[in-house]
Amino acid sequence: MRIRVLIAVAAGAGLLWAWPTARAADKEKDEIAWAKSFAAAKDEAKKANKLVMVDFYTDWCGWCKKLDKDTYTDKDIIKLSRQIVAVKLDAEDKSEGQEAAKKYKVQGYPTILFIDPAEADGKSGGVVGKIGGYEPPGPFGKDMTLVIRAHKEFPGLRERLKQSPDDVETLGKLAVIYHQRGDDDKAADLLDRGEKNDPDNAKGHLTRAYSAVADGYQERRQFAKAIPLFQKAAKSGKSADEIAYARLSVAVCDLSLGKSADAIPELQAVIDLKGVSKEDKENAQRLLAAAKRMERESRDKPARKSRGS
Repeated sequence: MRIRVLIAVAAGAGLLWAWPTARAADKEKDEIAWAKSFAAAKDEAKKANKLVMVDFYTDWCGWCKKLDKDTYTDKDIIKLSRQIVAVKLDAEDKSEGQEAAKKYKVQGYPTILFIDPAEADGKSGGVVGKIGGYEPPGPFGKDMTLVIRAHKEFPGLRERLKQSPDDVETLGKLAVIYHQRGDDDKAADLLDRGEKNDPDNAKGHLTRAYSAVADGYQERRQFAKAIPLFQKAAKSGKSADEIAYARLSVAVCDLSLGKSADAIPELQAVIDLKGVSKEDKENAQRLLAAAKRMERESRDKPARKSRGS
């Protein structure tokens, strides 16, 4: 989820394993083994019951190159990559990349999609997760892990909901997963059911669901709908990471609406939050500087008009 904050800030201001030789085995340890084609990646993933991770890139994309240099060379990401089948597609290549980018409505780069090959022929194209831009190794690994885990848990959670339709924990987890899969209407419906059964979110089972559904509204630029949900997530969050993400997201929505004064206290709260990560603190500091600049400029405009009249 974290990357959506970075995207909004910017907008506002295959594993195809073969039996390895000794040399290939050494190589396997220090880099991702990318599949040679999307078709080959899907075939391999289907046989191994894994997800396909598709990296859509272009030759002119600077953030794509940074992702290659910083993130895909990280030892933890390389280790995680063994749980999926990875493939890179040039979105401007006329063989399969361009067609796939059009099918999945990819518009920005890099875009990383996680696809279940068993569902690839369905309406959603099998998309079960997305990372919508550059992320450094830490956040990328967290998001990747969440998608892989959610894919494994999804069938069991759906079955559990059939047995216990009012179970708040299950409703909250499924709301997050349906958002990851691009079905925000279903996610919002599950969150609504969870709130009816636990309006106070007493155990925090709905916190991530609040942020997930709010992310969907934010992506559709429905900031007024996103803000109250992010606020609920900030209020009910049990960890510094959950609270920081929610408050950063409120601030991004405020800035997108031109409400820099409302964003400032949210950002200061993130900076002052005990246990906040270095990344979240730095994001908040950058956004705070931008918000204060916007606020000064908005105050200066009437003065300049008055002098000019």
